Amino acid sequence: MEEQRWSTLEEALATELALGNEARLLDELTDLVEQHPTREKLAANWLLALYRLGRRADALDSYHYLSRRLQDEHGLDPAPPLRRLHLAILRDDHRLLQATSPTTSDVPRELPVDVSLLVGRDDLLTQGQSVLRGKRPVFALWGGAGGGKSAAATRLAHQVARSYPDGQLFARLQNVDGTPVDPAVVLGRMLRSLGLAADRIPDTLDARSDLFRERTTDLALLLLLDDVLEPDQIRPLVPTGPRCAVILTSRKSLPLDQIAVAQEVTRLENGDGRDLLDRLIGRQVTDHESLAVILEHCAGLPLALRVVGSRLALSGSETAADFAAALSDDGQRLDWLVAGDRAVRISIELSLSTADETARALFDRIALVGVDEFSPWVATGLLGGDEQAATEALDRLLDLGLFEVVAWKPFRRLRMHSIVRSYAVERLGRLSVDDRRQSTDRFLRTTLRLTSLADAAAPSGATVAAQLPVPDGERVPAVERAIESDPMGWFDLEWPLIHTAVTVAIGQARVELAARLAVRLNGYLTIRDHREPWIAKLREVRDALARSEHLELLARVDHVLFGAVNQGGWAAEAEELAARGLASARACGLPEMVGRALYQVAYAAKGSGDAQRTMAAAQAAYEQIMGDPALIGLARNALAIVGMAAVDLGDYAAAVRAYEQAAALLQEGTQALASTLRPWAQAALLLGDLDKAEELLGWAYSIYVAIKDELGAAHTEVISAGLAIRRSRYAEARLLIDRARDVFDRREGVAGLYLALTYEAELAMAQGEPGVARRIRLEALAKAEDEGNKYQVAAFRKALDSDPRDPVIAPG
Repeated sequence: MEEQRWSTLEEALATELALGNEARLLDELTDLVEQHPTREKLAANWLLALYRLGRRADALDSYHYLSRRLQDEHGLDPAPPLRRLHLAILRDDHRLLQATSPTTSDVPRELPVDVSLLVGRDDLLTQGQSVLRGKRPVFALWGGAGGGKSAAATRLAHQVARSYPDGQLFARLQNVDGTPVDPAVVLGRMLRSLGLAADRIPDTLDARSDLFRERTTDLALLLLLDDVLEPDQIRPLVPTGPRCAVILTSRKSLPLDQIAVAQEVTRLENGDGRDLLDRLIGRQVTDHESLAVILEHCAGLPLALRVVGSRLALSGSETAADFAAALSDDGQRLDWLVAGDRAVRISIELSLSTADETARALFDRIALVGVDEFSPWVATGLLGGDEQAATEALDRLLDLGLFEVVAWKPFRRLRMHSIVRSYAVERLGRLSVDDRRQSTDRFLRTTLRLTSLADAAAPSGATVAAQLPVPDGERVPAVERAIESDPMGWFDLEWPLIHTAVTVAIGQARVELAARLAVRLNGYLTIRDHREPWIAKLREVRDALARSEHLELLARVDHVLFGAVNQGGWAAEAEELAARGLASARACGLPEMVGRALYQVAYAAKGSGDAQRTMAAAQAAYEQIMGDPALIGLARNALAIVGMAAVDLGDYAAAVRAYEQAAALLQEGTQALASTLRPWAQAALLLGDLDKAEELLGWAYSIYVAIKDELGAAHTEVISAGLAIRRSRYAEARLLIDRARDVFDRREGVAGLYLALTYEAELAMAQGEPGVARRIRLEALAKAEDEGNKYQVAAFRKALDSDPRDPVIAPG
C-alpha cells in the first residue's frame, strides 16, 4: 500500500509539471527528494522543475549532489532515465520546456496491445497477481498451441503494469521458424531499452546477464517473455532486484521449480467458449445445433474460437451452419480456421517445430491409429524399436500440448482433439507411399499381437482363434504384462482402436490381418455384447475374404459372424448363415471347422421350432467332434445343442445329463462355462430339483459378474425369478424380472426378453391373475410373429394352448 501511495504521488507530481505548475511544486519536491533520494522519479521531477524555472546551473548541481549521495550511501549510479535527463539539461535541450513528463517518455513501455476480450481466465489472473506480489515473482503460463496463454499473460501484464513504474519489457523467445532466440540477443535488446548505448553492451551471455541484473537491482521492472522454449533461455534473463517481476509463457511445462510458479492454461469450458463467441460476434448464436458442432471442433481453444468469432462478425455470407459443416470435415477444418494473421495451423506447426526428430516422426504417423483416444503403446507400433524410446517421444508431444491425458488408471490414455487430428492427417499425407505402408504394417501387426495375447487371457472360453498363432509384432513388455493381469480391462479401453484397425487393414488390402483381428476380438465382444457395430464389420471382413484364398480364415470368420448375429436370439438368417459356414468349413478341409459348423447348423435348426430335426443335427455334430480327440474341446458346443433339443422334446433328465457333460469339459470362470450352467439350471428347474437349480444359478451369476457380462447376468436373474416363483417368493421374482427387463429393454433383439415375458406370465398365474398371464403371452406371441422367430412362436402357442392353471416354462 505504501508503494502504491508513492507511485500515485509521483504520477500526480508529474501531471502537475505537465500543467506548468513548477513554481508551486518546487519547495515540496525539494523536501521530498532530500528525504527520499533513491526515488529517482521524484529527483527527475525536481531537476525538471528547476530547469523550467530558469535555474539550469542549480539543476546540474543538484544532479551531481544526488549522484554522489547515491554512490556514497548505496553504491549506486543514477538510473538511465535520470542520466538521460542530465544529458538533456547539459545540452540545454529546449524540448524539456514542453509540457510533458520525462518519467513517461524515458521509461520503456513494450507490452503488446491487450486483448479486447478475455473470458474464463479470472482465477488464473488472480493467481498471477498473487504470485507477482510474493517472494518469488516469476509466473510461468504453459499450454498447447492456441490455448490462450499469451493473451492471458498480456492481460495480466497490463493489470499489474502500474506497479512497475520503471518500465515493462517484452521479448518473444521463439523465432518464426520455430528455433529458440539466443538469450544473449534478448539481453542486448533489453539493455538498450534501459538506455545503455550499444558500445557499452558486452559480447558474452554471462557478462550481459550480470550487467542486466546490476542495472535492474533498484528498478521496479516487469518482464513479459513469450514462447519460451527451454529453461536455459530464462535463467540469464531473470532480474534479481526485489521490485522486479517476470511473466513468461511456454508451449510445454518447463522445469523451473526453483525460480518460477507454473500454471497450465487449460482449454475453455463450453460455457466460456460460447460466451467468447457471442461477445466476438456481437450477438448470440441462435442456431444451437451448429453452435454445438463449432464448440466441439474448436475444442475450447481460444485461438480457434477467435477465428470463428471474428469471421462470423465481419462476414455477411458465412453462417454458423457453414462453419459447422466445414469444421466437421477433416479436410476443410484447418483451412477455415484462418482469419487475417491468425491461423490455427501455423500455431500447431510452431509447436511441432520445437520437437525433436523422433517426436516429429511419431506425430507424422499418429493419424494411422484412426481414433482420437489411444494408449502410449501405439507409439511403439508406429515407430518400432524400443518401447521406452517411443513412449518418451510421445511424452514430448504431450508436453507440447498436442495431446492430453484423459485417464491414468487402469492404463494411461491420451487424446488429440479434432484440430490436431486434421493437422496430423496433413502430415501423414507428406510421407512417401512406402513409408506409410511400412508404418501401417508395423502398427497393425503390433495391434494384432497385443489383441491375440489379450484374447488368449480373456475369460470368454471361446476357442475359435486358439489355433491361430500369436503373430510377430513390436514387443511392448509393459503392456503385455498389463494384459496378462487384466485382459478385459485392456480390451474395454482398446476395442474401438482394434475395431478401427480392422477397417484400416481392409483399406490397405491387408485382408489376412483384418480377419485375424476380427477373430481375435470376437471373444471380448461376445462377453460385452457389442453386436451392432461388430456384425457390420464382420460382414465387411467376410466380403473381403471371399475374394481371397484364405479359406481357413473365411471359415473362422463365418463361424464368428454366425455367433454374433445369433447372440441375441435365433435370427431369421440363421439357417442361411449356418449353411454358408458349413460350406466354408468343408472348403478349407479342417475337421475342427467342420465340427464347429455342424453344431451351428444344429443351433440354427432349433430356431425353426422343429425339436426332432434339431436333435438329429446336434447328434451329428457331436459324433463329428467326438470322432477326433483333437476336437474334444468343441464337444461342449454340440452337447449344449443336445441339451436344448432335449428340453424342447420334454426329456429334461437327458438335458441335465448333456449339460453336465458339457460343463465338465470347460474351464472354470469362463463365459462358456456360465452359459452352460444357466440352461443346466433351467433343466433342473423343470425337473423340480430346485436346490440344484439354485446352486447352478449362483455359480453362473458369480462368473458373469466377475467378467462384467451384463447380458449373461440378466439371463441368469430371469431364471432365478422362475426359481423364486416355484418357492412362492413373488416379490423377489418381481424384482429379478424387472432388473433383467431393464437390461433387455436397452438392447434390441435379445432372446432374454422372451424368457422374461414367459416368467412374467408365470408370476401372474401364480398370483391368481390368469387374464394378465394370457395378455402377456399374446403380446409375446405377436412380437415373435413380427420378428419371424419360429421357435418362440411355437413356445408361446404351446403355453397359450395349455391349461391356464398349469403354467409352462418356455425354455428360451
